[in-house]
Order: sequence, then C-alpha cells, then structure tokens
Amino acid sequence: MDVPNTFKAADALLTGRCQDGRNIANNTRLERRSGSIALRYHATDVVTYHLDGSLTLDSGGWRTTTTKERINWALPRGLHLRRDKGVWFVGSSWFDNGIPFADGMRIGPRGGITGAKTDTPSKDRAIKRRVQAFAQLCADALPLPKPSNGDCWFCYMVTENGQTLGDRSHEADHLDSHMEESYAVP
Repeated sequence: MDVPNTFKAADALLTGRCQDGRNIANNTRLERRSGSIALRYHATDVVTYHLDGSLTLDSGGWRTTTTKERINWALPRGLHLRRDKGVWFVGSSWFDNGIPFADGMRIGPRGGITGAKTDTPSKDRAIKRRVQAFAQLCADALPLPKPSNGDCWFCYMVTENGQTLGDRSHEADHLDSHMEESYAVP
C-alpha cells in the first residue's frame, strides 16, 4: 500500500478536488486538519502527520490487526508496530520488543519517540484476565435484559441514533465499576 509517511508526502496527495480528503483504502482516508493531516481509519485518526515532520499515533482503543496495519503503513522506514502477547510495541526490529505503544505517542522527525507507555506486562496481563472473567460473567448471564433506570446511566441512556451514553462519550470508567461489582449490563 502506498501510504505517505511524512506530512510533505501526505500533502502532495491532497491536491486538486481531493485537497480536503482522499480515500486510501477500505474505511481509510487521508484528511486535512487544521495545521496537520490525519490518516483516519473508521472514526479514529490513527496517524496524524504534523508540519514539523513528526507523527502522532492513536489506536483509539481499538487494538485490532487492521488498526495496527494502518499505523504500520504510515510509520517511517525502519520502524514497525508489532504485538507480543497482546502488548503493542514500536521498534526498529521485528526481533526486539522496542518501546511500549501508547495512544498519543509521538515520533519526531528524527525518529525520537515521546509519550510511550511504561512497560507493565504483568499489569496488562492482570487487566486482560479481569476483562476475560467479566466477559465470561456476561456470557453466563445471557440473555441480558435491557438496562432500566435503576441500572448504570452510561449503559441505560441512549442518543437519538441509539448509541449509549458510554459509547457516545467514550467513557469507559463505568466498565471498571461493572467489573469490580460483577455487574453485567448489555
């Protein structure tokens, strides 16, 4: 896939009638922003190209194979985003883990990385076990009734298009309380 890995290359693709945006691949677009250009996958700017030559990476919380692929398309030559035991890393080699990935991390024009996550694989594994246990709790409780006014407001309240308040606001903290209380809500 011929995806730009610099602001200058992205800017060169956004010309003529496509100066505000251009389709790159399925559900993936280059879009001009105020002072930057974004590589958007679905509703998430997975890579933002900055005028100073730096890139900002963001999975939007969607740690999927395709999200990782889209970010890899835009990384400068020699850098790769890879996964090891469910944890994402940015590095210069497929053989070493590199630096733990964090949403909002920035790759400078000379390759320096800021905003990386602190490496906490044991904590990440504990969270993964907790989420898997909660998923099993929800699966065992199927079919789940619709939430009512006595339930979690982030799960109960919906927008005009049917999206829950939790999904609409990208508020996930209430899910921590669901897991802590072993409280299954659809």
